[in-house]
Parts: sequence; structure tokens; C-alpha cells
Amino acid sequence: MSYCLNPKCPNPSEPKNSNQLFCSNCGWELILQQRYRVIQPLGKGGCGEVFEVDDKGTPKVLKRLSQKSSKFIALFQQEARVLTRLRHPGIPKVEKDGYFQYQPEGSRNPIHCLVMEKIEGLNLEQWLEFRENKPIGEEDAIVWLLQLIDILEKLHQSQYFHRDIKPSNIMLKPDGQLVLIDFGTVREITDTYLAKIGTNRELTSVQTFGYTPSEQINGKPLPQSDFFALGRTFVHLLTGKELDEFEEDKESKILWRDSATHISKPLTDLIDWLMEPSARKRPPNAEVIRQCLKKLQSGNGNFSWSIDENINSKSEILEELQSASTVYLKPKWRGWQIAMFSSALATSLVMGVRYLGWLQPWEMSAFDRLMQMRPPEKADTRILVITVDEKDLQYQDEKKWNRKDSLSNEAVGLLWQKLTTHKPRVIGLNIFRPTGFEPKLANAIQNNDRFIATCAGADANNPGTPSPPGMPLERLGFADMPDDGLFIRRQLLTMSTDPTCNTTESFNMRVAESYLGKKLDLEKIKAKQLTYNAGGYQLPAEKAQGYQILINYRKADFQQVKLREILDNYKDSQLSTMVRDRIVLIGAVNEGDMYLTPYSKGTWPKRMPGVVIQAHMISQLISADLDNRSLLWWWPEGGEILWIWIWSLVGGIFSWQLRSPIYLVIAVSVAITMISGLCFLFLLFAGWIPLVPSVLALASGGGSFAAYAASKNKQNN
Repeated sequence: MSYCLNPKCPNPSEPKNSNQLFCSNCGWELILQQRYRVIQPLGKGGCGEVFEVDDKGTPKVLKRLSQKSSKFIALFQQEARVLTRLRHPGIPKVEKDGYFQYQPEGSRNPIHCLVMEKIEGLNLEQWLEFRENKPIGEEDAIVWLLQLIDILEKLHQSQYFHRDIKPSNIMLKPDGQLVLIDFGTVREITDTYLAKIGTNRELTSVQTFGYTPSEQINGKPLPQSDFFALGRTFVHLLTGKELDEFEEDKESKILWRDSATHISKPLTDLIDWLMEPSARKRPPNAEVIRQCLKKLQSGNGNFSWSIDENINSKSEILEELQSASTVYLKPKWRGWQIAMFSSALATSLVMGVRYLGWLQPWEMSAFDRLMQMRPPEKADTRILVITVDEKDLQYQDEKKWNRKDSLSNEAVGLLWQKLTTHKPRVIGLNIFRPTGFEPKLANAIQNNDRFIATCAGADANNPGTPSPPGMPLERLGFADMPDDGLFIRRQLLTMSTDPTCNTTESFNMRVAESYLGKKLDLEKIKAKQLTYNAGGYQLPAEKAQGYQILINYRKADFQQVKLREILDNYKDSQLSTMVRDRIVLIGAVNEGDMYLTPYSKGTWPKRMPGVVIQAHMISQLISADLDNRSLLWWWPEGGEILWIWIWSLVGGIFSWQLRSPIYLVIAVSVAITMISGLCFLFLLFAGWIPLVPSVLALASGGGSFAAYAASKNKQNN
């Protein structure tokens, strides 16, 4: 079928138009932009019409604007720009040439069109009606909230907010992915917008009853306005009721909890936090909401919401520094004097801020970026990783094996038989087995000096996990991995004994020593101990305990094989080559044991299973001993201060010698490039030297020189 878009066509749905190039009634071209064939109309609204189109075999949606107002045209074009820039599975995809215009015969005004990805499925309003307004459950609500928070984070990070979130603007695809639609009301966070907010000038208001917060009704929407509408959306989904059915209290908060008694208090608290009448009391950003949802998803509901009373708004503080070219310095040594003084002052300020820990997030981010830039390495073929994922659990359950954790006794026994036949040098089980093994297997494991088991020490948030009963101490290592929030960058080698996990050495160190057949000489392999203030770190005392080093991740993948592939004999012909004389690590791959690393990047960074991180830790230890591959190192504190002071002095000299602002900007840009390049060059040789403090010192040194010189000149005059 072909549908004619000529507004004057007497029969746009003429059946004879199928597979034709021109309409048989009006002669209008049926292929738009030489690629889009309109199939049929899908709907019509106040601003335009929606059609299904065929793009060379791919079904898509075409929106045609019927309004001629410049305001509606601007909004339509903005929607096209936004959707062209954004790339996310929860946002309709628009190609760069998706927006176009065509001129109907006899019309002065062009018609504006936008072609986008066709989203199959129902919107949540339709979906709820289809199931007779039956409320959704808590598990589905958390999954959907996480999806929508990811979408809003992408939107907000791109300096936009939606302004019209509601059930009818959220599509549910057959695969369970939610898609946010109708970006015609999106607002960009520009300096002009912020200026209007700051001067109390009202902006165009977009309103949907019940879903629009007061600040948006008053023409002053914020990104937090999207959170309010999101909360109201989930009240509708969690109760199956329309918003006008609920009463409000004195603070204009809707009283909805009695209609959602199947939902836990932490989740209802979060929904209410999203719907706080004051934007200042809502979550400051999407990441805060995500962390709350992750705690709920993990079953940890014992927490309170942290409400930030101050919205972090984008503001520009413009300061005019007096140019050093206006300062009359005589004699020449006077300029050096000021440069030395100002650089010392700037260095002190930067180091002070660094000691307070304020620069640590930036320094960690810069470290990660530099790590990502390193060239690929050869894979470490001495390690094989056997993963146990969700399908492996299902495989064991289908076999009716008695499984209490990731591995049933039957699976462990069969795997042990297959592996030991081919004589691996070490078998490391990175799965907790506090209940041990069946007696015959337990006896074989205890008598095999190449098997390493694991346990976990207790802390304030974790009761710990004991080792398998009867496991010799010298073949037991703790699995604890110190984290930087969500990231794993540090490796713990030794720590004091713990009643739950009675061993002083880590799992990775035990495996490495078993492979090497000797105790590791940490001094010989130059395993520099990471103290609380090493490199860019400013760690609390409790996070700097034990002997820690930095992980020099290998930019290469380890050979991996799935448990079921071995148990089902798929890999029998290759097993000898894969296992003989190698380290075999066995570990679970599940949501609770996935971490970010320096190689995680992007809006949806890839996470690494804990067992693979253990492989990196083991690899760097044996590579340092056998291959002279360097472990990461850093300068002592005095060396870092000197390095930072040098760049502060360079900034002061630039400010003193360069009279032209253009030359000054060019010089500073070149200097920043040099700092980044040198830091990267050092990292290629495993050296971590300060990048962010050096750049700040460069700018601070120049600013301090200009300010101090101007002040002295004023006194002399």
C-alpha cells in the first residue's frame, strides 16, 4: 500500500498506488526524499499527523506538522535536533537527514516532516488499560524506574530536560525496554535559559494536569521537574488510579500510599521524594536516584534518603583579571620575584584542596582516561577463566543437582574430575563454599596442594563468609577487593587476620604464589604499597588498611569458557590445551559481582566480573615476577609537590611575559597538552603522576601572578 501526502489528493489511500512512484489520482510523488514510501496514517493530533513509512524495507514513523505558527515550527525543529543528537535504546532514533520539508503544489508554506524509528508496542497508559488498570508490582517498578532514570540521565547530561513525562509518553516494547517519546516540548539548558530563570522572567509553560510541578506551571521548569513527573507517573502505575482521585495534604502532597499497600516503605519514600513540592528538596540528579534503586534492588532497604537543600545550578562567574602587560615591573628580577611568590601561593592552594580530597574524583577520572588510551597488550595465556552465569545455574537445576549456591556438589565433582585429569598448575575457586564439599571430594581437594579456596572478612556492612571446612590455611585467600565507590582500582595483598576469614593473604596472591612455587618478594617486584595519600588518593584510614597496590590492568582479554560447555563435553577436544600447566579460575558472573574498572567508559559503562578482576590481579603479580612487567608506581609526596610547583611557575611566567591575551590562551593550551602528554607517557611506563593538580596549578599560578602584580603596582602608584 502507498498513501499520498498531497493535502489536495481526492483519494490518498488509493489501492492502485501500491508500488507506484506517482499517485494515480493527483500525480504527486509517492517516494519522499527518494527513500520514504508512506504506507498508512497512524493518528492525528492538534499539531500534526503521524504516518507509517517504509524506508527501503525498514518500517519507520513520519510526523507531519500541520501548524504554521513559527512557535510550533521551532519546537518541531528542536525535537528533530534533539533526537538526532541523542543515542540511547530508550530514545527514538532519528538519522541526520530525518528532518526535511516539502512544498505542496499551490501552497506558499512548506510542510515540515520528521522521520524516526518506529517503536513497536503500547504506551504505558494503553498498557495499563489493557490489563484493566491492575497496578504493577515493586520488582517491575524498580526495573522500569532504572530504565527511565538512565534515559533522563542521558537527556540531562546532554543539557536537555523533557517537560512532559507521563504514562502516554512512555512506550513499552515487546522486549521490555521502555522508550520515552514526544520530545517536542524538550527544553535546552542554555545560558539564555539560565538568565531568564535568574531574572524571574517566565518561559513558555508546558502543562499536563497532575504531572506538572508548580515551578513548571509558573514558567520556571528545571531538570528536577522531570523527576516530579516521573514520580507522579509511577503513582498512577503502582495504584492503577488516576491522579485526580487522590486527596492532597496541606503541603500539596498527594495521599496515595493507602492505594499501594503492596509496595515497600523505602520505595514509596523514594516516589514521594521525587514528588516533593519544592524542587530544591527533590533528588539533585539521576545518579542519586539510581543508587537508591540499586539498594532497593539488592534488598537493602535500611537507609534514609539524603535530601539536598540546594540545587546545583549551572552558573557562570566571570572574573576579569588585570593583564600583566599593564604592570610596570622594574627591574627584571622583580618579575621573577613575583612569579616565584605567586607560584608558591598557587601550589599551596592546590595542594591544600588536594589534601582535603576534593580533587580525588577528578584525578581518578583523569587516571581512567589515560589508562583507556594505552595501547593493547598481548593476552596472558597462563590464565583460563571458567565462568558460572545464569544459564549455568539453569543447567544445573535442569539436571536436578542439589545446588545451594552457584555450584552444586555434582557440578564441582564433575568439573574437578575433568580439570585434574589435564593437570592444571593451579585451580582457584573464586566462589564461596562455607558449607564445604561432599566428603570424598573434600578429601581430594584438601590433599591437592594446587587448589586455592576463598573466604571474605567481616566489616561494618558485611558479616563475612567463612572458608570451606578443613581447608589448610596456606591454600586459603580472602576475596576482599577495596573499592573506590563503584570502581575497582586497588588490589589488597595482605591484611590482618579476621575471625571469619582466618588468613592474612589475598586469594590473588595465594594463586600467584602457588603458580610461581614460591613466596612473592614484594620488594623485588617493586610492589609499591599504596598509602592513604598515594598518588591522587586521599583515603580515609579505614580504606587504607593492609598492604595495597594499584592494579595495572592488562589491556587484553583472558580466555574464558562457560561451565556448561565443559560439563556437557563441548570443549573436551580442547580441554587439555586450555588447562594443562595453567591457572584455572572459577567464578560466578552475576549482578552482585560486577564492577567498574578504569576501562569502563560511556553513559552505560561495561562492568567486569569479579573473577576477571582477580585474573588481572594474578596476572600482574606473576608478570611482574616472570616478565618484568612493571607494577604501577608514583612519586613520593615531595616529588609531586615539585612537579606541581613547576607548572604553577610556568603559569606565572606566561602571565608575566605574554602581553597578548590570544598568545596567553595559546600558550596555556599548549602547556595543558604537554602536561597531558607527559602524564600519558609516564603511564606507558607504569608511572602515575599528577595531571589535574598540575593543570589547576598552571591556571592558578598565572592568575595569582596577575593579581599580585596588579596589587603591588597599585601600592607603588
